[in-house]
Amino acid sequence: MKDILSELNKTSGVLGSAVLAPDGLVIARQASTALASEELWQQALKAFGAFSDISESSGCGQATAVTMEWSHGRLFARAVPGGILLAATRGDVPLGQVQTAVEQAAAELQGDGG
Repeated sequence: MKDILSELNKTSGVLGSAVLAPDGLVIARQASTALASEELWQQALKAFGAFSDISESSGCGQATAVTMEWSHGRLFARAVPGGILLAATRGDVPLGQVQTAVEQAAAELQGDGG
């Protein structure tokens, strides 16, 4: 799992990534010291969960991926077996480039058994 995150972090503009269990436990993390705080990842997990709840309650089904933006960058969240894959990026990174890398990492995690 750490190898998959390390590979994801090689994508231009990715600052760090993590896999969290649904309860917020950090399963694996590869991030710079600025992103080392578990609180950032746990808050992102909560935001993904809230969006997924809204999506389900409005009849759209459960969310599988969410992109969030803030003043310093973006956070990509993708459901994977047993948790959520998160990737933090700079704000100037093309969305498609990171979405592709996140989807590849998610596919590898699914093949890895989560």
